[in-house]
Amino acid sequence: MKLIELMNAYITFRQSLGAKFTTERYLLLSFCNAMGDVQVSEITSEQVLAYFKSSGPSKHWHRRYYALNVFFRYAISRGHLSTCPLPLTFPKRKDTFVPYIYSFDEVRLLLAGTKDVCSKTNCILETDTLRTILLLLWGTGLRLSEALNLTPADIDLDSDLIVVKDTKFFKTRLVPMDPRLTKVLSEYFTRQTGPKKANDQSTFFSTKLGNPISVDLMDRYFRSLCKQVGVVRTDTLNHYQPRLHDLRHTFAVSRIVFWYENGANVQRLLPHLSTYLGHRHLAHTQRYLTVTPEVLRQACNRFEKYALEVEYEKH
Repeated sequence: MKLIELMNAYITFRQSLGAKFTTERYLLLSFCNAMGDVQVSEITSEQVLAYFKSSGPSKHWHRRYYALNVFFRYAISRGHLSTCPLPLTFPKRKDTFVPYIYSFDEVRLLLAGTKDVCSKTNCILETDTLRTILLLLWGTGLRLSEALNLTPADIDLDSDLIVVKDTKFFKTRLVPMDPRLTKVLSEYFTRQTGPKKANDQSTFFSTKLGNPISVDLMDRYFRSLCKQVGVVRTDTLNHYQPRLHDLRHTFAVSRIVFWYENGANVQRLLPHLSTYLGHRHLAHTQRYLTVTPEVLRQACNRFEKYALEVEYEKH
């Protein structure tokens, strides 16, 4: 079977399971273009290794390797290959990415700095809009794209509820809000005029001209905001500077700390957090749970309490 034919069948198969498969699709089709019009069974380990060496820095190997590994396993399961042509060795990762967890004081700095960032003459976002988006991301853990795609009809201000449609896995989920955040969104909506009130299908957040806000635009303004207020990474991973998506990680870690502080059964509640964040598997949520000093302290306190209780029962 031709490589491109099997690749298209595989991509269709993965998408039928509910995955958008955007990045992986791009990587796999790039591999097809590099291999040319060949049969799947004709691909050799030497060709695959040459592809990896010509496809950019070694740090990108791992993503490509993973995508191709799953594809070749699919090909073997369908009887088109007997062995996987991937190389047996590849460069080790130089470091493991660790998300940046914002402190409460840093979030306050970012919120206060929105005024200066948006006061520039060429800024197309209102201070009110940038500040409210940051509060929404911090208070709900929504993905940035989910927040920017919200319409007024998706936000039930009377029930403290957000309806997130067409998520990463083509699903719709309900996201409860803290009443204080609902109040912020309600006041923001009341202050807005123009297209958003006239048409519930327009986006809840928009530029000064009433246009939807892109993810790239928000990322650009956020980088400027971090630089202006001095929220920067100074550890050994300082080439990974704080991102908007790290507010989602911060939300997850903050929830764990809150549960520890209140004596909740964290292991039992983790599946609920996974559902809230819109993850299909608990493993996806666990990647968000960076072990911060506060999480470690709370976990140690919990273990110490447990150990003391066990010792007391012995006597």
